Amino acid sequence: MNLSFGNIVRNRRGLILSRSLVLMVAIIVFTQMINTVFFASELRGEAQIADSLLTLRFTVVVAIPFVLYMVFLQARADLAVEYFRKLSRTDPLTGLFNRRAFIDLLQEGRVTREGLGDSASLMVLDIDHFKRVNDTYGHEAGDAVLIQMADLFRANLRPDDIIGRLGGEEFAIALNRSSARECWHVAQRLRHEVERHVFRHEDIEMKLTISIGATHVGKDGDLSDAMQEADMLAYKSKREGRNRISYGSDRVDIPFAV
Repeated sequence: MNLSFGNIVRNRRGLILSRSLVLMVAIIVFTQMINTVFFASELRGEAQIADSLLTLRFTVVVAIPFVLYMVFLQARADLAVEYFRKLSRTDPLTGLFNRRAFIDLLQEGRVTREGLGDSASLMVLDIDHFKRVNDTYGHEAGDAVLIQMADLFRANLRPDDIIGRLGGEEFAIALNRSSARECWHVAQRLRHEVERHVFRHEDIEMKLTISIGATHVGKDGDLSDAMQEADMLAYKSKREGRNRISYGSDRVDIPFAV
């Protein structure tokens, strides 16, 4: 909307601009506007517009494909917002949830509401002697191990289970609708899969193990408290020899360390 038009109707430019889209829709036939936007054609026509003294004036109206450009810019902005939102929640190395995103899911209660059903199980998994990998083979080898470890976890879990990298060599998993015994079996499977897997970087082959802390929480349980418990249990597994699982002893009648 140009300034000459503003002089005709004696209105503030900002107000005219804010009403411009409404005015255009009111004075231009809708199908002609579709032509303008989608076929990049220019539309010219006449319209009667009342000035501030309510005198009708004839004016020439010109519509150009500016709307299409604005839609394009908005689409790009939406994509950028989504990209940075995902970036803020994702570990850039493994593609898993980062610590902040994983903890937020638990603290907000979104885990149980959005898929974990009436009960959930939580695990914290720590790579044994990971510092030795970095010191012996370098950080690129360490990064390769973390990426392969994340892929191994994905391959052995269901799509709706939640996996996060808490930092360093520490991972966390929230199991969807799982009983305490199911959690135990999943933890055992992951431990065995890691133990028999050969991690590779260039011409280097590495054998590794993990220590796991696992706990189960019912419908009314606190997921944040359960997360802290799983973390302490993972350290318990490390203290007691590594390559084992420690389970919340008050939760289920199963072996507590393997």
